[in-house]
Amino acid sequence: MKKQLEIDYAFGYVYDKSKLIVMYPAGTNVIDLDDYEMEVEVAFLEDGIDAAFEENDVKEANETIKPLETFLMKPSKVIPFVTSIKNAETKEELHKLLAEFDEEYEVKENYIKVEIPENIDPIKVSKAPIWEEYNARCISCGRCNFVCPTCTCFTMQDIFYKENKNVGERRRVWASCQVDGYTDMAGGHSFRKKQGERMRYKVMHKIHDFNKRFGYQMCVGCGRCDDNCPQYISFSTTIDKINDFLKEDE
Repeated sequence: MKKQLEIDYAFGYVYDKSKLIVMYPAGTNVIDLDDYEMEVEVAFLEDGIDAAFEENDVKEANETIKPLETFLMKPSKVIPFVTSIKNAETKEELHKLLAEFDEEYEVKENYIKVEIPENIDPIKVSKAPIWEEYNARCISCGRCNFVCPTCTCFTMQDIFYKENKNVGERRRVWASCQVDGYTDMAGGHSFRKKQGERMRYKVMHKIHDFNKRFGYQMCVGCGRCDDNCPQYISFSTTIDKINDFLKEDE
């Protein structure tokens, strides 16, 4: 009897080009070891979801992932991945084969290049025309802030207890500098009323203010803000636009 391999697959739900957000176990395929080649496996993967998996597997995976679309945009594509390779008889993990597969087809370089400008003049950048674009595009939903691992903006709320209205507490509540009303003050005053002004504040804090104070960049480059923006506003593209603006006057 020929030695067989048990290969486990998962659906990778990909959002915004190459950023993988969700993996969902999809099924198992058993093949003879003699038939196993990288080219065969890649061909199997590239056949697409419908060709590679049973219809019920696809349906179940989609129904599981669909509720997440309340918080995330719809995936740009769904592709299968090899998650484990085992000896079909002993169930022993064949890490070497899987490592060879991963090494051959892993992403080795990010195609997005971002150059954060040095020695930024905040006054000059604040007058750049790029901010006008976001007055029309940004809808002030705050998603970019709420998924950002380094955003820490908050507001204060006064809570009064029903049992005794003379007693209460002041709570610190997570907030977003992009939403309407965040900069409201007593007397009806408000700063940064336009979406472009709020975008400028957030971007400059990430690439200039924080770095000037602490000596390192605040943005970690995770891309969550890009993935979750319903208007497809890219933070990395915004930085590139600032770079281009500053280079124009050099």
